[in-house]
Amino acid sequence: MTSGVIAPAARRRHSRTPTPPAAARRRGDAAAHYREPAAHHVPGTADTIERVLVDGPDGVVLGGIRQRARPTGRSYRARGAPHRTVEDGRIVRHHVHEDSLAVARALTES
Repeated sequence: MTSGVIAPAARRRHSRTPTPPAAARRRGDAAAHYREPAAHHVPGTADTIERVLVDGPDGVVLGGIRQRARPTGRSYRARGAPHRTVEDGRIVRHHVHEDSLAVARALTES
């Protein structure tokens, strides 16, 4: 599957337009990766950090977000755990584990 292209089978299976898969990012397009989701949320919401775990080059932040979806106006909470790997002072891996069902429900018109 190419980034930004949604498979019709996935759309039918979930009864909604799924989030496009993340593609490998380079330094120049990494900022857009953080700006694009902001277009779908209302500013002024909050994140919570409960715990930071570090083991060698890997770090995980456990916490959650409170957001309001701009398209529907629905507020929601979602647990999350971004995992980053740092080598030579640079982030070389970034994985986000989140409650994507809570996000999908907030963004879906019903």
